[in-house]
Amino acid sequence: MMNENIGTGNDGAVNWHSQVASEFDSKYSTSSEFIERLTIWEKLIEKHSFQTAKVLDAGCGSGIFSLIAAKHVQSVIGFDASVDMVALAKQKKSKLNCDNVSFHKANLEDIGFLKKQKFDLIMCSSVLEYVEDYPSVFDSFIEHLALGGKIIFSMPNGKSLYRKMERFLFATMGKPKYIEHVRNMPSLKNVREQLSNRSVEVLESHYYAGRFGMSSIAKAFGLQSRAENLFVVVCTRK
Repeated sequence: MMNENIGTGNDGAVNWHSQVASEFDSKYSTSSEFIERLTIWEKLIEKHSFQTAKVLDAGCGSGIFSLIAAKHVQSVIGFDASVDMVALAKQKKSKLNCDNVSFHKANLEDIGFLKKQKFDLIMCSSVLEYVEDYPSVFDSFIEHLALGGKIIFSMPNGKSLYRKMERFLFATMGKPKYIEHVRNMPSLKNVREQLSNRSVEVLESHYYAGRFGMSSIAKAFGLQSRAENLFVVVCTRK
């Protein structure tokens, strides 16, 4: 299963997502898995937003989550390393006449354009798996987090049966192609450990995006960590 937005300096990942930008964006209205993640993220964004909030969407892709957040907050800055994704995001912004959102080309490892800005909510949807050192990128998020601010991020669930099958197929057949660009596929437990080392409190976490077959069997036996292919975490500073 292809992952989400791409805001990294991983050139292979950026080029890959640029090639499939339009196709990828269309899945939010045609794919049950993408519709599920859209529903989950929309609920979380609404829950953790407020009218005067300033939001950062790191690796914004086609801008779908930025534009959802814009309905509930004061301002949104979205950035992505893919020119094609940013172009799609700007097109959507123009169609919606959404004045409180801006989109920029940048990658996660170099967000100097933000200077010393602070944000009440930072979102990062399935991008951290493409960077070499995702804990360091997370540290930069914390630096830009306002007092009482929250971070919502998702990553592929390395414990899921489907993810394990993907890695096996890539090792033997070279497919799915996106695996070539993935640098991290942790478990939720691994991520929680990384956060605890940074004095970050996890407020909530959820598994989602399971598939039929092995995942369905695992889910039937209550093994959600084996059944679902993504997890999302909401956290704040302690």
